[in-house]
Amino acid sequence: FPPDTWAKQLGTLSCQDTRVKIARSRLFRIFDMMAPSFATLKGIQRFWRDRSMRTKLVVLLTVTTTVPILVVTHNLLIVAEDRLMRSLQDALEKDSINFGQRLEQMKNDHRLQAANLANSVRQSQLDLTPNTATPNTPTTITQNPQTQLLLDQIMAQAAVETKFHPSFYVITDSKGRTIAQKSWIISAAALEKSLMLPPEATTWERPSYDVQITPPNVDLSDIGVIKTALDSGEVIASAELLSSEALIKLRLINQASMPLRPQMMNIPIAKQPFPNETFSIEQGEIGMVIMAVVPIVQEGTPVGTAIVGTLLNRNYQIVDELKTSSNISGATIFAQDLRISTNIPYQDGQTRAIATRGSREAMDKLLLQSQPYRGSTVIVNDRYQTVYQPIYDHRHEFNPQAKPIGSYFVGIKESSIQQTLNSLSQSGYWIGSGMVLLVGIVAVPLAKIFSQPLRRLAALAEGAEQGSGGFGLLSDRADEVGILARELDAMTGRMNQQLSVVQSSEQQLRQQTSELEVALRELSAAQSQLVQSEKMSSLGQLVAGVAHEINNPVNFIYGNLKHTDAYIQDLMNLVTLYQAAFPEGNPAIQAMLEEIDWEFVMRDLPETMTSMKMGADRIKEIVLSLRTFSRMDEAEYKRVFEKVADA
Repeated sequence: FPPDTWAKQLGTLSCQDTRVKIARSRLFRIFDMMAPSFATLKGIQRFWRDRSMRTKLVVLLTVTTTVPILVVTHNLLIVAEDRLMRSLQDALEKDSINFGQRLEQMKNDHRLQAANLANSVRQSQLDLTPNTATPNTPTTITQNPQTQLLLDQIMAQAAVETKFHPSFYVITDSKGRTIAQKSWIISAAALEKSLMLPPEATTWERPSYDVQITPPNVDLSDIGVIKTALDSGEVIASAELLSSEALIKLRLINQASMPLRPQMMNIPIAKQPFPNETFSIEQGEIGMVIMAVVPIVQEGTPVGTAIVGTLLNRNYQIVDELKTSSNISGATIFAQDLRISTNIPYQDGQTRAIATRGSREAMDKLLLQSQPYRGSTVIVNDRYQTVYQPIYDHRHEFNPQAKPIGSYFVGIKESSIQQTLNSLSQSGYWIGSGMVLLVGIVAVPLAKIFSQPLRRLAALAEGAEQGSGGFGLLSDRADEVGILARELDAMTGRMNQQLSVVQSSEQQLRQQTSELEVALRELSAAQSQLVQSEKMSSLGQLVAGVAHEINNPVNFIYGNLKHTDAYIQDLMNLVTLYQAAFPEGNPAIQAMLEEIDWEFVMRDLPETMTSMKMGADRIKEIVLSLRTFSRMDEAEYKRVFEKVADA
């Protein structure tokens, strides 16, 4: 119903309940707000009604084809976006698998190098048993220069040329003390240069190294993987976390040390890093190495170990090669939750985001729950779609419940994904718009073809209105236009027959109309006269009643004025006598006389009575005039004694 109808219906409600009143007022406001909408709908209806059939056909054809095209285009885009996201997730999964395979390849290469080193030591028949002079003296190795030179030659021969350059070669005795050790540390200049992000699609370049020969007799027995290999006699290749003390012993502390860098914190807690004390990152001096430990067995007894390892801190070979060979935006290796190798940009957009921390949601899943993490997370300043996988040390081979020591991840920037989706959507909607435009171009001639018979029929109808006829031109058609033309032709004939009847009766109607107009004027004059007469009669009755009602109180006032005047004179004379008899009266009475100004009252009171009498006389004259006006048609005297006699 229209809003005004609802308002009238609600306006008839009467209830004292405050809730009903509030609800009714709210409904009134809603109807007031809806009123412009109803007016707009009516305007649209009128506009559509007044358009030509050709225009309506163009609009209908365009709309009926445009809506399905847009719906299909939108659904196709949704399917395409879904497939794109799935393909990106699949690509991330493949890149993550590739990342893990590269780490496994590094382990296998180091295992092969360590095995070659162990075989060379066995074939050289070197005695790796330490000499113990006394129980109180520390265990030592005889520092024979020829032995050291021989060991260097063995280590050089055992080197296997692989794509992953090792960080150290170590030979230990059965107690885990070094006999020979050689380290390759990335030079300071190369470290400084490698901190800068390389240009896109740039291949990884091998940095320069500083070679260090470490004196023997360094105790490495506190490194768990070495102790486990000596105790079990098994070859172990794994990723290991090394403390700052172990890194110093291996001469790797300079490359491993990475002071923590601040990162964005105005994000939800789940996206922020864990507190520093959650994991053992030693303020950025913890190191992760891929190392292989091969026991050196002589006569069935482990007499030492051959160790080959690579420090992953600030070693960007894997992450850079992975990025250039795939479509990922970045890759990272974590020691605990510390980012030690990455090509993710830092806040400045130019350097690598090493020494930053992983988000809580990802690290909780990886390090605490030992499960991979897949999803969206915040890395430094950007959002990434990521896949994280855990990294385990040697303990996981003996105890599947062991917690991960770190993780590696690959990710794609969500902004890049959004750009791809926007480009896809733009292309899809451009195609849909082109199809809609093509439909609009085709709809114009089609509408013209369909509307042409109707336009001709409308032109014939206009001619029939002017008396020209002509529907027979279309009456031979078998479609709806032909049926309508035949019906209009028959209707035109009937209309012509009725037209003469209407014209003949029109003259009679005009004559009757003139007669009715004369009678109407006479009736209006008589009615006006009757109305005036009735008005005068009613006015006379009203005046007579008013005069009668006023006359009674006026007579009462007028009749008492004379007596009131006499009483006042007597009272004034009495007061005058009192004043003459008692000139020195009571002080209270004298004060009262001064307060009411008795002399003025004696002068003004007679004048007041005279004014009141004049007013009463004036009212009597007015009442007499009103009575005369209301009874002008009555006789001056009325005979009433006859009715009394009859009674």
